[in-house]
Order: sequence, then C-alpha cells, then structure tokens
Amino acid sequence: AVGHQLQSVGLPVHDVEASVGGDTLGWHFSELDPSVCLSQKRLWRYRFAVKELISRGRCSGRLLEKVVGHLTFASLLRREFLSVFDKVYEFIRCHYHDVAKLWDSVVKELRWAIALLPFLRRDLSADWSGEVFATDASRWGRRVTVTDRPIDHVRAIGCVNDRWRLDNTYAGKFAKPRAGM
Repeated sequence: AVGHQLQSVGLPVHDVEASVGGDTLGWHFSELDPSVCLSQKRLWRYRFAVKELISRGRCSGRLLEKVVGHLTFASLLRREFLSVFDKVYEFIRCHYHDVAKLWDSVVKELRWAIALLPFLRRDLSADWSGEVFATDASRWGRRVTVTDRPIDHVRAIGCVNDRWRLDNTYAGKFAKPRAGM
C-alpha cells in the first residue's frame, strides 16, 4: 500500500519485500531494535580492501579516491566518521594521476577508518534535535556552524526530500527560476 501511495504522487519505487531485520544494499537492519549498521559482508570487504592497499604501500590518488568513496558510503550512518580523513584527501589531490608511496599519515588515517567501521551504527528511533549543524569544506579549510531551532521546524525540514533538485522530472514542480534565467 505504501508503494502504491508513493507511486500515485510520482515517486518511483522498487518492488517491496517486507521482513523484520536483515541485510540489504550493504546495510544490516537489526531484528531486535530499530537500528542499522554496515552488513558484515560490506564491513569485511572495506576492511580487506584498505588492508590490501596499505600492504601494497603505493597507489594513485585516483585509486585512493575510489576507496574513500566506499568509506564515504559507510559514513552515511555517522557523518563524523569522515573527520578521520585529512592527509588522505591531500594525498588524493597531490597524486591523483600518478602512483606514489602512501604517506605514513595516510596509512594512519586509513587504519583509524577501518578500526572505526564496526562502530558505525544509527539508531532509527532517535528523537529529532533542536541543535542544527551545517558543515562545508574547501581546499582552504573546513567549517562547522551550529544553531538552535524549534524541533517542529527541524522535523519539517528534515522530512523534505530534495532529490528533485537532481532530477529534471521534478524541476518544474518545485524549482523557482533564478534571476536572469
């Protein structure tokens, strides 16, 4: 019924399989409590891939970027996980097109990342918080700002799916034309 309701308002959905808990798309949904973590298969894949990269001791920034991309997927559960990477990003920029020896600082950050993987978990029953963070990064630095907002406002904004910005199907329904366009 939920799938039909979503389709009736123009949202595409896949076939629905109902179960309590289980693994799907690299995630493990607990059958005991409302939480999600990496599936054991995905966790070990990431771990072995990073350990292999470290054992080789050399790679291009482009290859390291692919590995970090997978770890970024894992960080969807806990965004702060990405804070372990600093020199990794610098290595990617410096050696994007050439193979180079992994810096000791890069190896250290990669080891931290795989050590933290088992702790990436999200409580799906967590309450909304009135404390709102906004983050951004550039080649010149990273910034975080925080403010307090009424929980009702946070919940309303948090429930908005803004994927329409990336899909022309919804552009005419929601997008406001910019000045000069």
